Amino acid sequence: MARVTATVGRPTFLGFLGAAVGLWIAVNLLMAASGHVAFDAPPFPWLQGAMTLLSLAMITFILGAQRHEDIGARAGAMAAGPTR
Repeated sequence: MARVTATVGRPTFLGFLGAAVGLWIAVNLLMAASGHVAFDAPPFPWLQGAMTLLSLAMITFILGAQRHEDIGARAGAMAAGPTR
C-alpha cells in the first residue's frame, strides 16, 4: 500500500495521468471528426467514470497508509512508555 501511495504522489504520475486523459480526448475527437464512431464521445462519460474510480482508489490507498502510520506511531509511543 505504501508503494502505491508513493507512486501516486510523484509528479510523474500526474504527468502520466494528464497525458493519458489528453490522449483519450484527442483520440475520441479525431475519431468523431473523421466520421468514425467515437468509443467515448463528448462529454466523455467513460472517462469521467474512470477518473471517479481512480480517485476513489487513490483516496482509499492514502487513508489506508495514514491509518497504518498512525497505528505504528501509537505502538511506538506505547513501547516508549509514559513521558513526564
